[in-house]
Amino acid sequence: MGEPWLRMGGRWMSSPQVEEVYDLYVNQLMVEGERRWDEQQINSLFSEEEAHNIISMPLFQTVQHDKLIWDGNKDRVYEVREGYRLLMKERWKHKEGAVTKNWRGVWAVNAPPKARHAMWRVCSECIPTRVRLVQRNVECNTCCPLCNEGLEDDYHAFALCPDVVASWEAAGLSNILIRRLPKFNNVSDLLFDICSGEDQNIAGRVAALLWSVWQNRNAAVWSEAKLPPVQVGHSAYQMWKTWFDTQVTRAQDSMKGKALPQQHVAFEIAEENFNVLRLENIPPGCQSLKGRVWLCLMPYNLLDKRDGIM
Repeated sequence: MGEPWLRMGGRWMSSPQVEEVYDLYVNQLMVEGERRWDEQQINSLFSEEEAHNIISMPLFQTVQHDKLIWDGNKDRVYEVREGYRLLMKERWKHKEGAVTKNWRGVWAVNAPPKARHAMWRVCSECIPTRVRLVQRNVECNTCCPLCNEGLEDDYHAFALCPDVVASWEAAGLSNILIRRLPKFNNVSDLLFDICSGEDQNIAGRVAALLWSVWQNRNAAVWSEAKLPPVQVGHSAYQMWKTWFDTQVTRAQDSMKGKALPQQHVAFEIAEENFNVLRLENIPPGCQSLKGRVWLCLMPYNLLDKRDGIM
């Protein structure tokens, strides 16, 4: 009776109690040989409120020994990395302003539009991972479809899954990820830090990798045709490299076009009866025209005199 075992009133028995109560054990308040309360004995020993609280507690027919479980993974077994992640989550929860959400930096990365959009979706926490679907009351398995080990939240899907980590390495970006993992407890802050701390090309390669990883994840879910992690990393880099080379070529062609000398075209009047009008004043909106503009009009004898050109 010296332990807090009641369901109500702070779980402790109130004091003082009758002398017989202090040496009693909880199992002595049950009918001998049965799994039910001895209501007559309980009513005689305790106040009406405490007796009601005791009798209202259900008694199960089978007794199982209590054991500690970990709710961080499907095996319910504690792992050091899970505990470390939980501690980091609590630490950053109370550390306001740890990461500046630089949305302008997200859209400024050098990457294809679909890759930038994928990075924005991850940073906005709107990717439909299985954990997020369950949070939205969608019944589904929360296990990662790539590794079949961890719970598929944003952090696992893009940074912690063993398959995804291998893709980061194959894309040549493992050092970008590894040195940031101990600092952040969610992928959104990690990506904001990459956009702020790395050049736009590196951040663009990361965006391309995010897009490729999510495409491969969807292939695993819907068609069971996922690619090997190394191939995902290589294809992400090739996609970004092709896009980047195209942008460089376009920029070079644009510069060559600007460097060409301006061509002056001379017009010759084929017949003497053509009327030539010289424009001295350039109309608004045509300021790009330089010098005098000469217009060759129709032959004089075909002009409509109502236009006022004589």
